Amino acid sequence: MTTNFFNQANNISIEAIGSVSEGCYHKVTIEGVGKILGDIKFDKLEVEGTCKALGNLEGNVMDVEGVFTGKGDVKVKRLDVEGVMKTEKQKIYADEIVIEGILNNDDEVNADRIEVEGCINFNDLFGDEITINYSNRFLSFMGFGSFGKSLQTKMNRANNIECTVLKACNITCHSISATDIYLESHCVVDTISCNGTLHYDSTCTIRHIDGECERIID
Repeated sequence: MTTNFFNQANNISIEAIGSVSEGCYHKVTIEGVGKILGDIKFDKLEVEGTCKALGNLEGNVMDVEGVFTGKGDVKVKRLDVEGVMKTEKQKIYADEIVIEGILNNDDEVNADRIEVEGCINFNDLFGDEITINYSNRFLSFMGFGSFGKSLQTKMNRANNIECTVLKACNITCHSISATDIYLESHCVVDTISCNGTLHYDSTCTIRHIDGECERIID
């Protein structure tokens, strides 16, 4: 649906305790304790408090700064998570996902571009370009002290990752399939399938490698 369609829809804001009924909305803002009772479509959904969604969510932008629990699928153009988001056995589809907080999903996460600077616990992760804590690898060389060490010891988990390019630090994964893979800082992977470039450092543990890839080990 177009933005013009959403501009004609209602805004709803929950500052204390309230609920959102099934329907179409321009902007939904939850600053207190809110519950989404059914399927909704929206231009923008902002969760700054606590929200539990019982239906499917479809829209342009979803921004989670508080705590969100979802019982339905999520389909948006952009998903930003600075707080905590848990969707259990539901699917997440987006053009772009940026995670600075925590995202737990037991089913499938699929996006063209995924950037993780926080922490993830996924089952299946599909995308084009996926970056997981890769920018944090420089912190130990830049004098950030205990803050840098805490980021370096943060561990992300996924069962399966499939993408074109993966750059990751501190991840435990059963299988990774990608054209180009860059791994650093104690990644642990059972099986890698790669036909491009596989670049990893001496702290990583890779138990099995398939494909005719160029292997570069630091």
